[in-house]
Amino acid sequence: MGLYVLSGLLSPLILRGPYNQWQKCNEFFELSLSWPDRDFRHEYRMGRTTFDRLVHMLEKNPIFESTGTKPQRPVCFQLACFLLRYGILGANPMQATHKLGIGFGTVFLYCRRVVRALRELGLKVVRWGNEERHQEIARAQWLLFYVPEEISCIKCSSHR
Repeated sequence: MGLYVLSGLLSPLILRGPYNQWQKCNEFFELSLSWPDRDFRHEYRMGRTTFDRLVHMLEKNPIFESTGTKPQRPVCFQLACFLLRYGILGANPMQATHKLGIGFGTVFLYCRRVVRALRELGLKVVRWGNEERHQEIARAQWLLFYVPEEISCIKCSSHR
């Protein structure tokens, strides 16, 4: 008797069931847009005004333009998916899957798009500043973190 036959006899009969066996809630995102700012901030880890501004800036990125036959979901929906995944519990894709009623693989697709768009936006928006600004930051850090020599030279032998 081969191992394949033996494993079939020992393990219970496993039938693949239909996908999406739980009931999806497709209204979560639409309802969350009407929440008070405190609740919205708790769920998405940013206020509604900041969320709307970020959506407005991200909408200009061509990565959110559909190139196939099916249209993409709105940028605000994809950003919400990204924030649900990375804002709470690290990188749990199931939270976004259940709350938004989308497929598991779709979470990764939306997050990849948003990350790329944020990175491209950051390259345009975030600047290091000129030399004067560098010196200003260096002075501020020195004042904030400076430890006088007398304090930093503690005799280790006295702490036995």
